Amino acid sequence: MDYEELKRLYEEACKKYDEVEKEFDRIHKDDKEFPNYRVFQEYMKPYAAEAKKYRLLMIPVQPFTLSSFDDEDGAYMSLEEFRGACNRGGFIDYDGYGNLCIGRQKTNIDIYPSDVARNNPDLSKFDGVLWYNR
Repeated sequence: MDYEELKRLYEEACKKYDEVEKEFDRIHKDDKEFPNYRVFQEYMKPYAAEAKKYRLLMIPVQPFTLSSFDDEDGAYMSLEEFRGACNRGGFIDYDGYGNLCIGRQKTNIDIYPSDVARNNPDLSKFDGVLWYNR
């Protein structure tokens, strides 16, 4: 699949996620006690997984721009260092995100810890991450 097709599928999956989230809220709006987050998370899991699948498939085919960065812009690390930190739980999505890099230039492609900690997207074009803490 090309980037445009994957992007369309990703956007459809995100739209479906939003619809299902609203439906969950509608179903539970009159509950005496609203379900806890784990119940919501389990209910939404297949929809979140579908959107994530397409987002990860887009990474290797996504057009990107390259721009230089200064050390003050974020924390640069090799892709291996980033993967290792994510796999050890050193970074989680709540902490922030990064831009994939080629050499000492950053792309406009965002990468999140969960993208590499629980998945194995094709990142063979890239060799680093410029990390931004929240």
